[in-house]
Amino acid sequence: MKPFNTAACKMLGMFLACSICLPVLYSCSDDDSITPNSMGKLEVQLTSDVNNFSNKTSNPNTIEIDQFWVNLSDIEIKLADYDDIKENDGYYDASMNPKLQGPFLANLINPRPVNLVDITIPNGLYEEIVFSFDSHQNPENEMYQKSIQITGKIKGKPFIFWHDCSNDIRLKYGANKEFITIEENQVKLLVNFDSYLAFNSNFINFDDIKDGDGDGIFSISPLDNDGNNLIAERIKLILLQHVSLKLN
Repeated sequence: MKPFNTAACKMLGMFLACSICLPVLYSCSDDDSITPNSMGKLEVQLTSDVNNFSNKTSNPNTIEIDQFWVNLSDIEIKLADYDDIKENDGYYDASMNPKLQGPFLANLINPRPVNLVDITIPNGLYEEIVFSFDSHQNPENEMYQKSIQITGKIKGKPFIFWHDCSNDIRLKYGANKEFITIEENQVKLLVNFDSYLAFNSNFINFDDIKDGDGDGIFSISPLDNDGNNLIAERIKLILLQHVSLKLN
């Protein structure tokens, strides 16, 4: 593993440059000697394994998914927490972690991974990325007051699952929790949501699903009148517990 770039630490506050349409937080460094060579690039993409529904025939529920929306309120990229850096120089603290303010709204049903952020970031070793789910606040958007929404069919009948959870997901790279190294290079990270597990009959018994109001749609949410509130909670927990991070 390459040693930590202490010069880069001194300018952690001068974050950032980002792709065109993404709002971010910006702060300045008092070190005028910093050069562009002390920066690298980080790209974060989102995807889902929805194709597994057509590739795997072991699921008797015949689940089809046509939309998978997520809404993230912010993203924080956390530097490795080195005690010796704090003790020797006193210029590093958690508030200097690059943090991007959303909302970031993405439909993961896409033939290619969705580009979420593409930023210029200080060189260093980063230990985790934190995604914060929250409800969308625009009343004109279909995702208003929702943080996750999945639609499709179960046994040929339309369903809509949504939740208004406001959870943080903390992701570390690699089975051994390796650091993500930024050193004047470009790193691409892929975040995968395992929707197949959330709708697999081994984890959820869809024989219990109901259309309580008789409108021809299985409504699955914390507030639905169909009687599927417990199923909604189970789907949410599985989705949030099975998110993976890898280099792309």
